[in-house]
Amino acid sequence: QAHAVAEEAAQAQLEADAEVDADVRQMQDVLQAEVLQASRAEATAQEQCLERVMALQADLLAERLAGEQQVLQEVSVLKAELEDERKGKQMATEKQHALRDECCSLKLAAREELQAAHSKERYMAEQEVRKLKQSLAEERMAGKELVSQKMLAVKGELA
Repeated sequence: QAHAVAEEAAQAQLEADAEVDADVRQMQDVLQAEVLQASRAEATAQEQCLERVMALQADLLAERLAGEQQVLQEVSVLKAELEDERKGKQMATEKQHALRDECCSLKLAAREELQAAHSKERYMAEQEVRKLKQSLAEERMAGKELVSQKMLAVKGELA
């Protein structure tokens, strides 16, 4: 009988151990399922976080590119304005040189005209002096001839 009780006790122990093992396995399965679910949830959260990070990076990149594009456009506008200003200054300088050259040409032409006018006036004055000298010489000759004729007449009357 003790043997039967021991056998029953051993059997009960085996059944209890089997129940405990089944409970442990069931708890392990539940825990594994929870761990798997938590891992999946974590992977999903990481994936969502990664997607948000990538979206933020894309937004930041787009903003940076837009900002760089705007800066490049502003730089282009400023370069164009500077080029226009440089061309304007160059044109003003060229105009100033052209006006200076024209002024010098006009001064030179005026000087030449003045010299020509002076030369012409001098020539005309010299011609006038020659004519006057010639007239004076002719009048002197005529006067001498008249005096000679009168002297001859007076001599003729006296004779």
